[in-house]
Amino acid sequence: MTTTEKTSQPFSETTESQPKGGKRSRRGKSTKQASHSPAKASQPQSKTPAARKICILGYAEETRDLVHQLDETFEIWGINMAHAFTYRSDSTGSFAGVTKAKATAWFQLHPRNWVNPSGKQTGFFGRPEAHMDFLKAFDGELWLQEEMDELPNGKRYPLDEIVRAAGRTHFTSTFAYQLGLMWYQHVVEKRPIEKLVVYGVNLTSMDEYVSQKPCVEYWLGRLEEAGVVVDIPRASALLKGRVYAMQDDDISDHAFERLQGYKTQFMKNWANTNTAQSMRIESQFWAGKLSGLADKFPESFTDKLNAEIQSIFDKRAESLSAMEQNATSEIGKLLGKIQSEQHWLAITGGIDYRAPALPDLHSPIPQLAGDFEVPKPQAI
Repeated sequence: MTTTEKTSQPFSETTESQPKGGKRSRRGKSTKQASHSPAKASQPQSKTPAARKICILGYAEETRDLVHQLDETFEIWGINMAHAFTYRSDSTGSFAGVTKAKATAWFQLHPRNWVNPSGKQTGFFGRPEAHMDFLKAFDGELWLQEEMDELPNGKRYPLDEIVRAAGRTHFTSTFAYQLGLMWYQHVVEKRPIEKLVVYGVNLTSMDEYVSQKPCVEYWLGRLEEAGVVVDIPRASALLKGRVYAMQDDDISDHAFERLQGYKTQFMKNWANTNTAQSMRIESQFWAGKLSGLADKFPESFTDKLNAEIQSIFDKRAESLSAMEQNATSEIGKLLGKIQSEQHWLAITGGIDYRAPALPDLHSPIPQLAGDFEVPKPQAI
């Protein structure tokens, strides 16, 4: 029984006991009346809202699965397609159930006609239609740029209100929007937050590192200043870096040098892939030309010569195909290593300032397979 519950009990139960320093009347009740005031004891007491614990869930593989270790006292605030990670897969790859923590807020702050980085405009915020189905069925708070008829459960994100209260417009990612709203609820709306954990958020790819990471760390600082305990996993690059002038750069330099080595290997295999593809197409071109000549001048192309020519082209095609496959496989491996080193470089406070963007791998132009004229340069 709490103290509040005790003071709300009938006074007839407490007046029989003798208070310290009080005198008993002939009725056996204390003559000291100041210790019990029925009017004061019966006043309703205002209740402070219970402090919340919130997890922001992103995409980064290093920490996103930590969401499954949370208990049911945590709220989950997710973004975009991160609902795919609220399910845990078993050893067979099948979904084995939803995490114990409940997703209570979801953020889809792109315009509906947004064109995703791959250049696709799906009509569903740049995502597949299954994402739209998830948003329609979501039973928590759904935050959008603007309310829309297709999502009657959605609410307009209060950007103007947050900017007026915070005194700054600084939002470079959906994560920043989440943290800004969290700060607003905690400070302005008096909906206290006890703890924030950030899972699935690294922001170490170069575009994220330059534009998004500083903004997210700004809002994390605002939350800490407001009294929220912020928990960042060790595997995340957020709020990490060397102590300036007090720690050396050995680890950062090591990560930087490894990164440049992997980039050099990437470019070598990128060139080998393009070379193999181009040579394979060139080989196909000459095979077609010789086949046409054999049909036109059959007396010059004996069966023995045709077999010898075909053997040469088959061998060439086999070698070029193997070269292309090996180089392409190495590119995939190196991309993973490059992303890993960029991650650790960011954690140690470094930055990849040497041509951070790697070229995309494109197939040779189809014109190489046939006769073509090199286009003449034109003034523009």
